[in-house]
Amino acid sequence: MKTMTLPDTLAGLREIDDMELDEAMGDTTETPALVRVDTEEKAQWAADKAELLRRKVNEIMHAAGDRVAILQERIECLQAAATHDAQRYAHRAEFFEGALEGYVRDINAADPKTKSRSFGAVHVALRKQPDTYERDDAALLEIVSAAGLTDCTKTLLAWAETKKHLVPAGDGVVLKDTGDIIPADVCRFVPGVVKGTVTVDL
Repeated sequence: MKTMTLPDTLAGLREIDDMELDEAMGDTTETPALVRVDTEEKAQWAADKAELLRRKVNEIMHAAGDRVAILQERIECLQAAATHDAQRYAHRAEFFEGALEGYVRDINAADPKTKSRSFGAVHVALRKQPDTYERDDAALLEIVSAAGLTDCTKTLLAWAETKKHLVPAGDGVVLKDTGDIIPADVCRFVPGVVKGTVTVDL
C-alpha cells in the first residue's frame, strides 16, 4: 500500500497541491495511500478537505439533478407534441379508413360473398361477430324448469343446453318446445354485428 507523509506544520499542509493529493489517492478503482493524522492541525486540515470535497460532491449531484429535470421537461414537451401530432394524423387516417369501410360494406350488401378488399397497402375486412343473448339466468331457469326441460336445469341454468331450445324472434326469444314467448327482460336475442377492420401495411 502506498503511504503519504504529511508535513508537520499547517503552512506545509497548505502547500500540498491537488496534484499531489490526486497522485496519493489514485482513481476510484485504487486503494488510496495510507495517511496518518497525528496532530490537531493535521486533523483539522483533513476535516477541511473532507468538507470541501463533500460539498463538491453535493454541488455536482445537485447540478446534475437540475440538468436532468430540465431535460425531462424537454422530453415531456417533445412527447406531448409528438402525441398531439400523431393523434391529429391518426384522426385523419380514420376518416379515410371509415370511407373505405363504408365502400366495402356497400359492395358486401350487393354481393355478400365479398367480405374483404385490398387497396394497395390498405386492407378492409368485414367479419360478423357471434350472436349473443342478454339474459337473467335465475328467471330463465324458472321458465325452462316449468317447461320440464330437465337437460337445462341442474343447480344452475345449463346455458349451452337451454340455448338449443330457444328460437330468436326479432329481438325476442321463443321457447320452441312450448311456443311460449320469453319476456325480453328475461332473455333477449342480440344479433352479432358485422365488424369492419382496416389495416395498413407499413
